[in-house]
Order: sequence, then C-alpha cells, then structure tokens
Amino acid sequence: MNPKFNLKETMTFKFTISMVFLFISSMSLAQERTCGTDEFMREKLLNPVYKENYKSRQESFQSIYKTIKSNLREQNQETTIIPVAVHFPTADESIRPCLVDLVKDQIRILNEDFSGTNSDISNWEGVSTHFPEISTGNINVKFVLATKNHPENTDEDLLEGEPAVTIGWAFDESDSDMRWVGYQNIVVKELPGGILGYSPKGGAPNFGDTLVISNSVFGSGSGCDGFRPSEPFNLGRTLTHELGHFYNLDHTWGGDGGCGLDDGIEDTPTISGPTYGCVTPGSVTMCNNIALTTNYMDYVNDACMFMFTEGQAMIMNAYLTSIRRDWKTNVTQESTESEEPPILVEGSFNIFPNPVDKELTVSLPNEAEGIATFTLHDLSGKLIFTRTLNLENEFLQIKVNTSEMANGLYFFDFNSSAFSRTMKIVVNH
Repeated sequence: MNPKFNLKETMTFKFTISMVFLFISSMSLAQERTCGTDEFMREKLLNPVYKENYKSRQESFQSIYKTIKSNLREQNQETTIIPVAVHFPTADESIRPCLVDLVKDQIRILNEDFSGTNSDISNWEGVSTHFPEISTGNINVKFVLATKNHPENTDEDLLEGEPAVTIGWAFDESDSDMRWVGYQNIVVKELPGGILGYSPKGGAPNFGDTLVISNSVFGSGSGCDGFRPSEPFNLGRTLTHELGHFYNLDHTWGGDGGCGLDDGIEDTPTISGPTYGCVTPGSVTMCNNIALTTNYMDYVNDACMFMFTEGQAMIMNAYLTSIRRDWKTNVTQESTESEEPPILVEGSFNIFPNPVDKELTVSLPNEAEGIATFTLHDLSGKLIFTRTLNLENEFLQIKVNTSEMANGLYFFDFNSSAFSRTMKIVVNH
C-alpha cells in the first residue's frame, strides 16, 4: 500500500483522538464556541506531501499579498465564483427537499457575510468609535451551489441538474477521494461536545481539502430532522468563521494565544485569547487593547459577530487570487471560466490550470536555477515521465502536454539545488 495513504489513516486516527480529548475538556463549556481548526492543521501538516503543498501555496499567496500591499497592482476586481457541494453522510433521503433549502439558506448567509451586506453590519456604526482606525471589509467572492456535471459513482440519488447535496453517502474526508476535487466541499455531521467545526487553514480545493461542521450549527431557522440550528449558534456564522480559516485567516488572537502572538493582520487588535458569549462591544480589554469582539474570527455567539476587517479581506482576496484556478469549472449556472491566465508575480511558483485538461503550465521562481528535475508519479507511485532541465536565472515557464494522460490524481515533483516543490495535479479531460 502507498505509504502516503497509511500516513493519512494515521493522521485521521490521531485527529479523532485529539477531538475526543477536546470534547472532554469542553464538556464544562456548554454553549461556548469551540473550533478544531488549529489541532486539525497540526495533524494535517504531519503528512510531508501535504506540508510541502501547503508551503508552496503560502509562498504563492505571499507573493500576491505583498504586491497588493505595496500597491504595485490593485486587487483583482473580478469576482471569484466558488462552486459549493454539501454532504450529509448520516441524513435520510426522505428529507432531501428540506436539506436543500437549508443549504440554500446557508449559502445566502455566506454571500451576505463575505460581501459585507449582512443586515447586522449596520451595528458597526455604534461600535466603530472604539476602533477609529478599523473599517469593515468585503471579499470579492460569490458562493454558488453546484447544479451540473456532478461526479459519477457518488450519491446515486443525486440527479444531474439538481443541487450538489449528497445524502447518506460516506464522503471521504481523508483527501484520497478526489471525485469532488475543485469544489468547496462541506461535510455536515454530528461532532463531539462543543466542537462546532474545523477547516484546513489556507485550504486547497485541488488537494481535496474539506471543511467539516456540526449538524447543530448549519444554516438558520427551524432546520430539518437531525439538522436543527441551535442557539446561540443558529445564524449560520460558524461556517463563515470556518471559511475564514479556509481562505487563510487565523483566529483574531493568533495561534495558541498570549500577548506575544498575533494573527499577523495590522487592523485586528492584538489580544491574548477568545471572547465567549455576547458582550458589549468595547468592554473587553486584553494586552492593553480593546478586543474586536464583533469579528467573525472570534468565539462570540452568532448574534454578536458581524464583520471582517479590511485587513482580513485583503488576506482572503489575495489568497483567493492565488488559488483561483483550483475551482472546478462548468458545474454551476454561473461561469467560473476565465480567459486570462492567473496573475503571476515575478519570483512566484504557480501551476495552472489545476485540474488540467490538455496542457499544464509551471512557472518557476528566480532561485530555480542550474540543473533541475521534473517528475510525475501516479497514485501508486509509478513514474509517468521525467525531464531534466538546465535553468537560467530568470522568470521561467514550462509547458507540459497532459492530453495523453489518463484522468486521475498525480504527484508533481520539482527539484533543484536551491528550490524544490511537491504538489498534487488532477488530470480531467
């Protein structure tokens, strides 16, 4: 068996054990938000293939983010269309209409929260006096429920043309099932204790990354049998919080907390830890700063969080630009196609498009010089092909013909004396 998948199974087991301990420690914190993202990421980064892919994504993001911050170019104003697929592995087919309505309600909430058009954003006017240097931000993204060209051999009751909602089908969260690669996959199921959800930080749609959320906090309103939003997390804001992680945001206190740590964003005050429940904005002070308790990346109740900052929006817009080509195309009623190639920054490392049809483009950074090797392996570890390259110290792009390769998942490896990368490539003709 491929050792990569043994490692995934070990990682999944360890994360499950970690979640059990988190459940035990949170039993006394009933009705308080608990996010499992930090622990989830620690376990995922034990996988060397995933760790290398994550490192590459972060470098690509940093190149774009630094360019945006230095005003060398404006942020990409084109709206990113995110194709969404939601999976209810324990639900019954008989409540499909209700679950589809619940999914649509949750997507409405996401679009309002990320665009800054949520009705309670007006509350910022009464809060902003405490934060004269902070403005609310909006993210140039639109979430759309996928409705066409569904993957085969998944939920047999999911018909072509219907919303991408799988019911009673065991969606594989270990990243090895690539049938739903390129979607914003959301798994809704019962989670232990106070854990409301978890997500990869800086997620990779083309790597099969998946967000998981509790069945008691998905959507708003009366919900469906077994999937009823419960107060005080009944306004759909948990998924807003978790998607913030997926698009590269930390919690507002950063890492494990403490005044010596930060989330790395200039316009979120440095604080030492989360705020729970509902508090009067401006009433909580940490690390000699007033805590921004109205922020989606804190731990307050749904009714008391209602905004991202401009700095957080810049992070997410830059990250979405860096993974723009990762999303599956031609699966929604709105186009996700772009005639223009992704914006490349001098010195960045990019692979696009991914998934790929006939031709893959690899852009290499300046430090990739000298003799280098390029290889592709399939899932079994079989070498598909290899090339030896003599690079010069300049911005370089390599074209790879993938038209004869079988559909599926491949591992891309690039190695030189000064620079190396490993990434997943999905071929889909």
